Amino acid sequence: QRDPDGAPRVRALILVPTRELSEQVRDYLRSLTLYCTAEVNCVMLSADAPLSSQKCVNYYFLNIILCSF
Repeated sequence: QRDPDGAPRVRALILVPTRELSEQVRDYLRSLTLYCTAEVNCVMLSADAPLSSQKCVNYYFLNIILCSF
């Protein structure tokens, strides 16, 4: 779904307590969205991962953001 100005928007923010659980949820989301990857985009962010690897994510086209804290 898009905003009134036509821009895509984030539809879900999933917060999990550990990176390991975040990886499990990411793998499950990948299996759920296997046939609709062109329409549904997901990214996993983590406090444990280097910030430089997370800066290059294009947040404009994301539908699901998965975060561990």
